[in-house]
Amino acid sequence: EMAKRLNLNDTDTADVVIAVAAHDQGHIFASHQSETAINSLPEFDGSPGKPKFCHEVRTRDLLGSPDFIRHFGTERLERLKSILYDPKNPLHLIVDWSDRLAYLIADSIHLGIEELVQSTSVRREFIQSLELLPDGTIGFNSLGPVSRLIAARDMLYREVSEGATSTLFKGFLVEAYHRAIEYNATTPTEFVRKIADLSTPDARLLFTPQDQPRLYCPQQDGALAKPVDLAYIPCLHVTLDMLSAKGREAAFSKPPVPPKDSVPACLKPRAGMTEIEHAIRSHFSALGGAGYLERTGCVLGVAHMAAKSYHLKHLLPNGEVALVQLSGTKHWELFIALPKENEGSSAMLHKVAREALEKGGYIESSKSGPDSPLERLRSMPPKDLFTRG
Repeated sequence: EMAKRLNLNDTDTADVVIAVAAHDQGHIFASHQSETAINSLPEFDGSPGKPKFCHEVRTRDLLGSPDFIRHFGTERLERLKSILYDPKNPLHLIVDWSDRLAYLIADSIHLGIEELVQSTSVRREFIQSLELLPDGTIGFNSLGPVSRLIAARDMLYREVSEGATSTLFKGFLVEAYHRAIEYNATTPTEFVRKIADLSTPDARLLFTPQDQPRLYCPQQDGALAKPVDLAYIPCLHVTLDMLSAKGREAAFSKPPVPPKDSVPACLKPRAGMTEIEHAIRSHFSALGGAGYLERTGCVLGVAHMAAKSYHLKHLLPNGEVALVQLSGTKHWELFIALPKENEGSSAMLHKVAREALEKGGYIESSKSGPDSPLERLRSMPPKDLFTRG
């Protein structure tokens, strides 16, 4: 539809459709969540020789495989790579916005969130706002549909990709990957290669009963090792608007834990933790011993969505072209949850974590009243985090 709107020739249309279809081929089991888990391992800390695991890089590798070369030929593959990865290629914009539209529409239908479903009606209006500019680049004759699309995308992230269930699942996967490496006596690189070699849903073969990742420490006491139960109750739920100025800065800070100090067994904080997560873990360790959260089966998840910037060309009514930057919203939430079988520990875990946030100055405790951040925290735990389905 975008290509038709822009009157692209047959070659450009065919190539941009192939590029859009191919751009997510590098995803692995649990997609972005698995990338989060893998990149918490010291062997993928981003230092020289230890690159982060990234599905875009894996897609690029797949495009260079013998099968792709034999089918498309080297020259056309280079053209497809340019469309996929070169932001200076005008057709790259179609790949970006096709991706955003595709998952927005699909997830809106699956979720049935009325506001989200209504927002997908902007699709036709958005496509009609596309303009092929005289210099061969692509711009927009109206910014309204783009702004509504960005707002809907951010809402989708808050509800789904960075929502409670997804955030806790990321936390579970991080712990599970570290545990699997310890339990199976394998290296992170070997384990990641095994995951990458399997396609979804075959990746679940990794989690057979004899080697299922566990949150309890099997290397300390094999009798305590038990499969992870994903039925959790919340012990703590902190949102961005509850944080103090220091807390907001810490929420989006760089990881405070150097990779060289990171260990797989969670006995120290791992690389990739935010300052707030580090403070909570340290507080629990001081009171309950190293690895206390893991021993109690707790999962700590942090949803972190920085405000994204979109650089666009706006075709003004007088025919002039203006450069415009639109921004999304900033979103941050922290969850600590406990398996339901340990429900009795919920109040204690919540109290200890709240004390850590107060002690560190991360909560806006100067405000008073029933809706103050501190009072909202004290009223926890709320309803089951997983009732949203």
